[in-house]
Amino acid sequence: MLDQATSGSPPSTADPRLGKDRLRACHREWDVVDIASRVALQALGYDRCGVFLVEPQVGALVGHWSSHQGEEVSIGPTVDLTSEAVAPPLWRIKGKARGPIPPPVAPPLEARVPMRVADALVGILAVSNAESRRPVAPADLMALQCFADQVALALLRARGSELGALAPVLGASTPSQMDSIPGFELSAFYQPARTDSEPCGDFHDLFALSEHAYGIVIADISGKGARAATHADMLRTMLRSFAHLDPSPQRVLERLNTVMLGEAQSDQFVTLFYARVDTEQGTLTYASAGHEPMLAVTRAGRLELLESTGTVLGAALDVPYFEDTRDLADLEALVLYTDGVTDAHPPCSPERFGLERLMQEVGLHGKGTALELLKGVLRDVFAFSQGTCVDDLSMLVMRRCDPAA
Repeated sequence: MLDQATSGSPPSTADPRLGKDRLRACHREWDVVDIASRVALQALGYDRCGVFLVEPQVGALVGHWSSHQGEEVSIGPTVDLTSEAVAPPLWRIKGKARGPIPPPVAPPLEARVPMRVADALVGILAVSNAESRRPVAPADLMALQCFADQVALALLRARGSELGALAPVLGASTPSQMDSIPGFELSAFYQPARTDSEPCGDFHDLFALSEHAYGIVIADISGKGARAATHADMLRTMLRSFAHLDPSPQRVLERLNTVMLGEAQSDQFVTLFYARVDTEQGTLTYASAGHEPMLAVTRAGRLELLESTGTVLGAALDVPYFEDTRDLADLEALVLYTDGVTDAHPPCSPERFGLERLMQEVGLHGKGTALELLKGVLRDVFAFSQGTCVDDLSMLVMRRCDPAA
């Protein structure tokens, strides 16, 4: 049996079946579990949240419940995943868990969904509203499954060297394989500051919210290394979940800021641009938390700046965020980027590439395809910086498709 997990801590380091590498991974995973629990309780509004992970080297589910009062009830015995029956509060897992596990009570005050990446089961996410008696609606279950799948991806990344054969699966789950928006083409690029480093604090993403609505985001998390990468994964997870629950980019940023400030040990800040594209309404509604101004190219060829509409995330509670809406029919291209582009500079010079040069390059290459625009700008950025990359750099281009193509 595993020792009972200490409240707010990884599994006991006394367990002889867990090697040193696995123990280090446990600490990174616990950061993800802690953030996931906070999101479920504070932002998604559940009374209790249970996160139970498949422990690879033990072959068991291990985890704990959390509540608004901070109560954490750890699972004492290990649970054999091949067992015919698993006692509450856990449950039998049989074969590949592909869909939401039906709530065990009616009316549904609880829900249990698998955390998975492709066919790999990472764990189980459980929520309960037994105290407030608020039913878990079907729409809530869909958002919960989306959240669980994103948590699973963050957990697998936290395990680092243990990914092994799952590395191709993770590669297919990153933003390089984004959803597409009808009538637009997309091209994206990411470069860490050090080519030998793991993915760090910058990320971009595009995901479907409904048949006609899409979310597009770019963000820069302060810091570098594994900790920044973990926060980037969880930020993406939270944003996707909140975006499915609320159509307002302004309120999505407000929720993100609240959860970030709820982390007891959070000392990281985030700049982020998030837009909701609605092809049925013909609108692009965005909010920006202290991020660099994004560049919009109109159908008439004008270059417009989409300025920040609020302060950085994680800086202060109850700060106002605002949103703005543009006519999608008037948009030819949208260029999203992080400050790794504008802060690029040669090795022996403090002169930055800057926003003015970026605007000139977008104007110069703006008549090409999304890929041509992206490559043209990046070619000039790296020529200016003499091939160096002093900061993580991320860029995403969304451009209207040529009907004749």
